[in-house]
Amino acid sequence: DLQQIIRSERARLSLSLRQLEEKSGISNAFLSQLENTPRDPSIRTLRKLAIAFGWSRKKVGDLVMELTGDEDA
Repeated sequence: DLQQIIRSERARLSLSLRQLEEKSGISNAFLSQLENTPRDPSIRTLRKLAIAFGWSRKKVGDLVMELTGDEDA
């Protein structure tokens, strides 16, 4: 799930929520919600996370497909 993916990526990069906020432009409070509450973030939010985590477009597409089950993503 997205919550676990965000936590894992943050841990992999040794980022605090504040550091991820600075890198992504997503508020600390919203990042905490994304990590702790099932949510469907906007494409814009996913894009900001992708940039902050250094994800490729393919990885983002694979993630969207995994989360939605949509093979046309």
